[in-house]
Amino acid sequence: MVKLERTGRPTGDSFVINIIYTKVIEYRKKYKLTAWNAWNKLAEHEAFKDLMKKFYKGKTNKDYYINRILNNKTARDKFYINNIKRKATGIQTLVRTKPSEYTHRKKRK
Repeated sequence: MVKLERTGRPTGDSFVINIIYTKVIEYRKKYKLTAWNAWNKLAEHEAFKDLMKKFYKGKTNKDYYINRILNNKTARDKFYINNIKRKATGIQTLVRTKPSEYTHRKKRK
């Protein structure tokens, strides 16, 4: 029997993903934000760089990925969608923002 190897980028540390998810929940409740806005607020925090170092520990070109996430909003958004939103375990149902909490623009008369 031939053992197949996985190709592509290895998945990140699930511990870091769950910590980020927990912080998103905390920011949602503390600042009354949607999950997306809480993620953006967390990404601007000074300790976010330490979380990214832990996430990319052991990977090649980790400085490139860390700098890209810290400086590029599009890369940060993709990271949230591909890693945090899809791969968090255990507390995933707590982060979803209810439709009644979305902000809507007022209609013009």
